[in-house]
Amino acid sequence: MTATKKISLHIDGRLCEAAEGQTILEIARANDIKIPTLCYLKELTPWGGCRLCIVEIEGSPKIVPACTTPAVAGTKIISQSPRLQNLRKATLELLFSERNHFCPMCQYNKGDCGLQHQGYLHGIDGIRYPYLFFQTRLYLNRLYKLLIINSLKLLMS
Repeated sequence: MTATKKISLHIDGRLCEAAEGQTILEIARANDIKIPTLCYLKELTPWGGCRLCIVEIEGSPKIVPACTTPAVAGTKIISQSPRLQNLRKATLELLFSERNHFCPMCQYNKGDCGLQHQGYLHGIDGIRYPYLFFQTRLYLNRLYKLLIINSLKLLMS
């Protein structure tokens, strides 16, 4: 049986130790460093789809998702910066613009909506992008005609 190799790195100026192969997000969570996520579930394979867990690696111009990026010994990770805050906010605004997110009316909103929670944490009180859900076509089934939602008017075609 081989011993797991330990590595150390800095996240937001804090020295963190971890096992080789762990992701930046796993190390951050083990050290009580908050990095926002929407799509990350510990029991599933991470895929980085929501892009809220983005971090900067000192010396690199790129941003990377913390949930899928393996940590490298000696790196300095930045998880909170104005650049990251602006990128996360823009991502959330795009998610809110994509579909109907009238949270007070949502039948699934039992006070534990991750998207709504992240919106609050990132100070979103409106979005700067046009809403796309007014253009969405809804196909009910073969018995009903096509419904088109257009500027809050329902039109039967």
